[in-house]
Order: sequence, then structure tokens, then C-alpha cells
Amino acid sequence: MLFRSAAAINTGVKESNAEFIIISNNDVLYHPNSIEVLVSYLIKNRDVGIVGPQQFYLDGKWQYSYGNLPGWLLAFKNIFIINTFQHIFNSLIWSKFKFKKVKEVGYLDGAVLVVRKSAFSQVNGFDEDYFFYTEEADFCYRLKKNNWKIVHNPNATVTHLRGATTSDSNYFTNIVEKFCSSKSLFCKKHLSRFETKFYVTSELLNTFIMLITWNLINFFLPDKLKNKAEFKINFFKPQVSQWLIEYKKLN
Repeated sequence: MLFRSAAAINTGVKESNAEFIIISNNDVLYHPNSIEVLVSYLIKNRDVGIVGPQQFYLDGKWQYSYGNLPGWLLAFKNIFIINTFQHIFNSLIWSKFKFKKVKEVGYLDGAVLVVRKSAFSQVNGFDEDYFFYTEEADFCYRLKKNNWKIVHNPNATVTHLRGATTSDSNYFTNIVEKFCSSKSLFCKKHLSRFETKFYVTSELLNTFIMLITWNLINFFLPDKLKNKAEFKINFFKPQVSQWLIEYKKLN
């Protein structure tokens, strides 16, 4: 069965008798045998509560599909720009070597999740306090607290049509506000005040560094190559502003 959005997921799963639940965005294209690979993995590994595939953009490029939960580790990665380098490295590794290592991760991107219903029920499903973002991270965090493994299985692949651009700056700013505030909500629910402040500070620092970096790149690029740099500037600028707001809320 396929569902999406926290409240809808919880309602749908309660009505389902299936052993495994597929939670999916409507902008996902499933590659051959992708569902079979994920379900088979859960069948063979009874200690795994949730598994997700490797996602790709429509042009076939590697796409972010999992990550670290908000907290100390992610904060340090933010400060030292490690995540950015990891994304570049993973993209190169996949395109050149198709390196498919199944591994435990902090959380799985919510575009495609295959969940064991017994695990879902044990943690009472998704937290409906989250409007749209970070609900999957919160869900994975609570599964881990209940000794379930969170697994990324790149032997299953999908195309996720995310990343569409929009000329409506107000719309994008609204999305950024929800994204940042949901991360802060996770911190307030699960982390100490000190760890929360450290994490939010790291996000503010990271987005500020990226904004400055892309402004410098844009300054030296010829006009015909400025489109990507300007997109990145418009991507990071509202994030800096919103993380500053989240930081001030903690003081």
C-alpha cells in the first residue's frame, strides 16, 4: 500500500493489514524490481524496521537519499562542510563505479520508505506535530530508540522528480521557513538545549559559508555561466535568514 503525509500515513496504516507499508511521494518513478528488492530485504532481515532505495534525478544523476539525524555529528559536518564534500564524492562514486553498499544510516529521505508494520505500530507511527519536513527523521530516530535498524539499500533504485525551480520567491521562502522550523522542532523534542543551540548554530554557519562561497564564484564567472551560481545564492540566502531567526529563538 502507498501513502504520503504524516496524518494520512497514520490513518492509512491503521486500516491496512499488510506486513509491509510503502510510504511514497507522488513524484517517484519506480525502476524495475525496486519494490521487490526492498521488501525482500525486510523479509530476510527481521531486525530492520525500515529500508529505502537510492534516488536519482530525471537526468540520472545521484540524489541525496539518506543522512545523519540533527545533533552533534551533523553539526560538526556542517561546520567543516563535510556533507557537501560527501555529496560530491558519492555522486562521483556512483556515476563511475556504481558502488552499491547496503548500510545502516541515521535516517532515510521520506520520498520512498518501505516500513515493517510491526515497527511502525511500536512507535505509534509518524509524529503529526510536523507539517511536512523532518517527520521521516523523527520517525527513524524513534525506531532506532526501539532497537530497529534503519537501512539504505542502493540495489533498489528510483527516480525522484524533486528540485523543480520556481520564480515565486515568497513560495520558496515559505518552504525554507517550514524546513528550518521542522529541524528546530526535532531538536526541541529529542536533544538537550545545549546540543540544540550548537546544531542550529552549525546550520547558520554552514548556510552562511555556502552563500559567501557562491557569491564569490558568481563574481568571477562569465555572464553566460552565472545561472547556476545565482540559483545557489537564491537557495542559500533565505536559509541564512531563517536559521538566524531559529537561533534568536533559543536566546
